[in-house]
Amino acid sequence: MDVPESHERHTPARDPNRRRAGRMLPLMLPLVTILVVGLVAGVLLLTSRPFAGSDLAVNLAADLIGSVVLASVLSPVLIAFGKRIEGGLLRREGIPDDFTDFPYEVYLERLRHARAKIRIMDTASGVLDPEDTDESRVRDYRLDCIAELRAAIGRGVKVEILLIDPRSAPALQRSREVQEHGLSIAQELKHNLALLNGIHQDSELPHARSMEVRLYDTSPGIAYCGVDDDAMIAFFMPDRISDESKHLDFSTSSPYGRMTTEYFERVWSKSTSFLDYLYPQVRTNGVGSTRRLACAEYADKVYLSSIWDDALADTLMKLEMGQQLTLILNGDPKLCRVEGRYAHNSDAGELCAQVARTLLEKYGIADYKVFVELGLIGAEA
Repeated sequence: MDVPESHERHTPARDPNRRRAGRMLPLMLPLVTILVVGLVAGVLLLTSRPFAGSDLAVNLAADLIGSVVLASVLSPVLIAFGKRIEGGLLRREGIPDDFTDFPYEVYLERLRHARAKIRIMDTASGVLDPEDTDESRVRDYRLDCIAELRAAIGRGVKVEILLIDPRSAPALQRSREVQEHGLSIAQELKHNLALLNGIHQDSELPHARSMEVRLYDTSPGIAYCGVDDDAMIAFFMPDRISDESKHLDFSTSSPYGRMTTEYFERVWSKSTSFLDYLYPQVRTNGVGSTRRLACAEYADKVYLSSIWDDALADTLMKLEMGQQLTLILNGDPKLCRVEGRYAHNSDAGELCAQVARTLLEKYGIADYKVFVELGLIGAEA
C-alpha cells in the first residue's frame, strides 16, 4: 500500500472556456457504462434459456448489474453532487472531501479526539493488522491506530466493530477477488480477531468489555470508518482492496452520512458476537451445565484451555479421564472424551507450550496454562 505524504483534494483543473456540456461528462460515463453492461446482462439472460448453465448466466447477469450500479453510479454521483450540496461532504480547512487511499493521518487525529463513538465496518480491517504490510511507515500508522483505539476505549468511548464472518459465502467470494493482491481475508481476520479479543479480555484496560465486535454474513457493501460526527467510506471493488480505494469523507449529519450510518446499523442488527465464533460451547454430559472455553486444534487433537487464575481452571482439572463432553463448534455438536489433563509446569511442558502458542495466535492472550485434551467420538446422537 502506498500512503501519500499528504492528502490533497483531487479536483481537476478547469478550463474557463469549457462548454457547459463538458461538465456533464462525469455523469454521462456511468450512464454509458450501465447501458453497455445492461446490454451484456441482457444477452446473458436471453441466452441462458437453451443451455444447462442457465442459473450461472442469470446470477452473473444480476451480479453485473448490482456491481455496476454500486461502483459506477453511487461513487461518481456522491463525488459530483456531494460537493455541491450544502451540509453534504465536509468543508473543513485542511480536510479534503475525498482521498486516493486510506488517510491514516486524518483518521489518527480523529481517534485521538474521539469523544463518544467509534465505528468500523470492513471485511477484514487492514488498519487493525500491522502484520499485513511490508512497509514500515504503514505498519507504524497501524500500530498508532491500535494504540489510539485502546486509549479511546480507556476513556469510555463506545466502540463498535463489524467484520465479515470467515465461514460465510461472501467472505469466500471476497477472498477470491483479492487473492491477486497477495491478501488472505482469512489470515487478516485471524489477526483482527486475536487482537480484538486480547483488547476485550484485558483486565487492566478500563471499559475493555464495553467494546463490541460482531460478525456479519451478508455481501459487503462498503468499508466504513466513523468517529463521532465524521465518517469515511470506500467501495469494495473487484480489482483492489478497500484500503487502496478512493475514500469519501462525510459528516454523519449529511444526507449521505445518514444513509451510510443507517446501512451500518442494519448490518449490525443482523450480526452475531465474535465471542460466539471464538469460544465454542462445552456441555458436561450428565450435569447439563454449558460453558464457553478457549479451544485450539493441534496435532489432530482438540484442546480446551483456561488461564491459571480463572475459576474455570479448577473445573477443567477436575474433569475425569474418559469423561464425555459435548463440544459445540459452529453450532455442530460433537461428542468427545477426555484423554489428557495438563498444566504448563507438568512433564508435558513442550506440548503445553505448543498448544499455548496456537491459542495465542487465535485469542491474542498468552496466559493459558491449563489444558484438557479431547478425543473425538463422533456426532452427538
